[in-house]
Formats: sequence, structure tokens, C-alpha cells
Amino acid sequence: MKQEVSNKKLEQHLQTSQIRENINSLRNNIINNLCSDLPDAFWHRKRHMVSLPYEKDFTKQNILTKARPIQMTYELMKYCKKEIQELLNKKLIRLHKSLWSCATFCVNQGIQRSVINYKTLKIRV
Repeated sequence: MKQEVSNKKLEQHLQTSQIRENINSLRNNIINNLCSDLPDAFWHRKRHMVSLPYEKDFTKQNILTKARPIQMTYELMKYCKKEIQELLNKKLIRLHKSLWSCATFCVNQGIQRSVINYKTLKIRV
């Protein structure tokens, strides 16, 4: 009830001529000063314009990919580090400095196991 009374008072206050004039003055000031150089400055706020140089023989397959880090709990991180170390010791995997990578995560289906998502690499190949 208090909120409705407050809203009603606010609506009445906004309808006064002095407030309306101030709002219109501010609106005109924004349009004339801010939008004079960039008429569509506020239309596409979330859009970014990027100009890239032309590269000869460029294809989608040449775009390198990096996987996003996956959020993990401390226990899961500890398990994953242990799992990676075991794979390194068995020489099933090796350290690399490649610009290509895939996301790896752990699933728990009775036992925990590591899963590698090769989807990003399959798209590129």
C-alpha cells in the first residue's frame, strides 16, 4: 500500500510543468551534444566494431583454439592434477606449448574418470 501511494505521488510530481521542462531540456541537450557526432551512439551498445587486416590464404581451419578453463572445487582440482601426473608418468600424454587445446573435465559415474572434449579440434580439422 505504501509503495502504491509513493508511486502515485511520484507520478503526480513528474507531471508538473517544471519537471517536464527539465526532462525535455535534458533530453534535447543529450541529443544535441552527445549524438551530434554519433547519431546512432546509443542504438548498438552491445555491438563491437572490429576491423581486421586482410590476410591472403586465410581459412577458418587456420584459427587456433584455446579451451576455456572449467571451474572446479579444490578436491576435484587435486584429483585432476593427480590423474594428469599419472598419465605423464605412464607417458600417455606429454607437456606441450601448442596453441591448440581442448577442455578436459572429470565425470563421476560410479568411479571418477577424465574426459577430453575434442569437439573444437574436430571442427578445425
